[in-house]
Amino acid sequence: MREKLSNVLVARTDRLGDVILTLPVFAALREFFPQARLSFLLQSYTAELIEGHPLVDEVIRCDVLPRSELLRLVRSKMFDAAIAAYPTWSVAWLLFRARIPIRVGSGYRPYSLLFTHRRYEHRHLALQHESEYNLNLLCALGVDPLAIGPPQVSLPISATLRRESLEIAAHAGVDFSKPVVVIHPGSGGSAWDWPLERFAELGKLLRAGHDVTIVITGSESEQSIAEHLVQMIGGSAFSLAGKFTLKQLTAFLSNASVVVANSTGPIHIAAAVGTAVVGLYPNVPPMTPRRWSPLTEKKQILVPHNDKISIRATPHEQMMSISAEEVFRAVELFLPRENYPSPESRGE
Repeated sequence: MREKLSNVLVARTDRLGDVILTLPVFAALREFFPQARLSFLLQSYTAELIEGHPLVDEVIRCDVLPRSELLRLVRSKMFDAAIAAYPTWSVAWLLFRARIPIRVGSGYRPYSLLFTHRRYEHRHLALQHESEYNLNLLCALGVDPLAIGPPQVSLPISATLRRESLEIAAHAGVDFSKPVVVIHPGSGGSAWDWPLERFAELGKLLRAGHDVTIVITGSESEQSIAEHLVQMIGGSAFSLAGKFTLKQLTAFLSNASVVVANSTGPIHIAAAVGTAVVGLYPNVPPMTPRRWSPLTEKKQILVPHNDKISIRATPHEQMMSISAEEVFRAVELFLPRENYPSPESRGE
């Protein structure tokens, strides 16, 4: 039996990619409860991306107010239901203390008793995509998430943000007359990274094989890595690490031909704005693309070649088994055909 809801809170207080993969929950809630007010409890750094999203009526930042004031704020909203897409003790306790009548979360945690409705799934086994795990929580509300089709995500971009991002890039010397290939070499520790030397090899292959502009992106703390990678690649590469706000980065990625990245937030941003992506993923259950692949048809996902490496191989050795040549071929699938050099220029 479907609940009658008019005011729902969704809590997801972890990383950027996780938040983006929770957006299908809002699409489903909007479909089944079109008049409901939908709020999102987030960390401040992810809140910047979600504020103003058409599916989300309000963003509540979990890390701005002291706990007692956050509790008073959430309690004052008088939510009918709350969904803990990323359950933690602090979130479960907050929803319980806020006296929200329906509280949905995982059934396998010590604090699961604080939820009124529990979903028993081991996400670490990666039997489903993260967006599907999130949507499964809605079953407790009498909602069939499969009724609205496969999960999808989108991020709107204003004309102002698009202009700002292009101005920042142009000021750094980025040439938009050529296809832009974005390389995002970091992951913030969320997964095993493709080694920097492999990214450099890819950049050199792109320089030699195509007339493209290569842009390295990253956070402010990743500026030195990005600048080092630019030096390793050589000409036609630019670092814009630390130059954008999160929303400006979103706008910039929408203008790229393809984004090459590890399993990290920006690959999900790129997918959500319709840009093709090439993802470099570990092949172990907690980090597998089966669970964390970006939600788009315009993607190529590469994983280590387990048949070619030792079972005792380190994470670095496993990711090294993905060659620059195969990533280059994946990137080529998304470059304009007119950008391909002639056989004569290749010496064929």
